[in-house]
Amino acid sequence: MRQKFTNFKQYHRVLQLVYMILLQGLLLFMFLVYFQSKDTFFKLDLIDSNIVIGIIVVLAALVISFFLYRFLLIKISDSKGLKNKLEKYTTAFIVKMAILEGGAFFNLVMFLNTANKSFLIFSALLLLAMMMSFPGVDKIEKALGLSKQERLYLQNPDKEFSE
Repeated sequence: MRQKFTNFKQYHRVLQLVYMILLQGLLLFMFLVYFQSKDTFFKLDLIDSNIVIGIIVVLAALVISFFLYRFLLIKISDSKGLKNKLEKYTTAFIVKMAILEGGAFFNLVMFLNTANKSFLIFSALLLLAMMMSFPGVDKIEKALGLSKQERLYLQNPDKEFSE
């Protein structure tokens, strides 16, 4: 079932809630994994294939999330209506966050298997990238390239969307 938003304030609140849930889930799992692990060590050995795979996953998650997000945003410019643009922006945003979160979870599982704290650092880097993706009003406005009329809805978030 699709959520019906009558104004930007409702939409933005839900998007921020989704963002916070994704962030808190990863952060909670990071703490749980770290405090449950025994005999951990830190060794960044590029000869170790696990470390190389972890680095590749981090870089791939960052690159893929960036380019896929940009690709989905380009498709939005063809859309008509602010509500339609916001729905497509939500999809692009969630895809970006899911790719970053997936890479972070992969590195957390590697940490569980090896007890090497390097994987926690890799996960923390992806968590930082997720934190920097906070869906602020200015970021949404810039990403969507809205018209003056559409920007009025963002500046006055209680204003009802027109059909």
